[in-house]
Amino acid sequence: MKKEKNTKSKKPIYKKTIFIILGVFIIFTFIGAILNTDITINNNQPVSNLNDDNNETSTTQEEQNISDYLDLKTADEVKKAYDENLEKIMNKEKIENAKKVTFEDLLKRAEKAQEIALTTEGATNKIDTVTNLVALDFLVSDIKDDVLDEILQYLISEYKNNTLLNNETLEKNLYLARVLDKSLNQNENKIKEASISFDIFQLLKDTIRINDENFKEELKEDVKISIEENKIQIEKAINNF
Repeated sequence: MKKEKNTKSKKPIYKKTIFIILGVFIIFTFIGAILNTDITINNNQPVSNLNDDNNETSTTQEEQNISDYLDLKTADEVKKAYDENLEKIMNKEKIENAKKVTFEDLLKRAEKAQEIALTTEGATNKIDTVTNLVALDFLVSDIKDDVLDEILQYLISEYKNNTLLNNETLEKNLYLARVLDKSLNQNENKIKEASISFDIFQLLKDTIRINDENFKEELKEDVKISIEENKIQIEKAINNF
């Protein structure tokens, strides 16, 4: 009789244990099914959509790298941007839908170029900074003939008023002269304009060199002669223009 009582007392405990195990199994099975569904959904995402996202990000970053130069603040940053885009510059590439800039736009950029050029020392560094900025500008800008005409008239006016070589505007005018020279040097229909722009560009570079306290003394005399020769050529070209 004692053995029968012990057997009866163990049956409810055994049943409870089975129910608990079954319950835990069902819960884990349910959770696993949910997780598997999420993984399947993610894995079934079209590859083309993922590629599109990557391509869009890549294109955006490339355009950002090019256009960011407008926000550059130092000559070192200009050099870095120039080096990063050197291949495009050498291939004379232009981004799609390049902005059509006005004369006023270029004046503002010329002023910005002067500010940046003044963050470095030495004539060569200043000249390189300005010309590098012009090269970067050609990647994102579309400059029309009427705007080039405005630049030329502006520089001629500066020359006639004896303000072209003012220390306060040297790098600014260098930027504009470089834009003009770069735009016209292969234009067979504007040979006179190209000649004037080239001489003005050389005149401005030589003046920046002469103003550099560290410019080599043995070269100064040759630069002074070059300046006077350029002035004569500019005056003749303006009178015959």
